[in-house]
Amino acid sequence: MMECPVCSLTLKDPFRMPDDYWYCDCLRCGKYLMTRTAEHVLKQRLEGNPQRLRLVANVSGWLRRNHEIRISTNLIDRLIQTRT
Repeated sequence: MMECPVCSLTLKDPFRMPDDYWYCDCLRCGKYLMTRTAEHVLKQRLEGNPQRLRLVANVSGWLRRNHEIRISTNLIDRLIQTRT
C-alpha cells in the first residue's frame, strides 16, 4: 500500500502493524490505521460511485479531524455516509 486508500496521494512511510492494520500517513487525510479488508471495502464503495469525489473529500476531512483512528470494515459505511 503505497498510496492512500482514501484519496490516492502517496503515503509517507506506510508500515504494517502486528494486528493486521496498516499505518498510513497522508498529507491530505492525516495519520490513521486501516485494515486491508477495510481498504478493499472502501474501494468497492467508491468505485463507480457518481458521488466519488464528494465522498473522498468527506472521508478525508473526517480522518483529518479524527487523526490516528483505527478503521475497520465496521467504520467504512459510517464514513461513506458522512455529509459535508
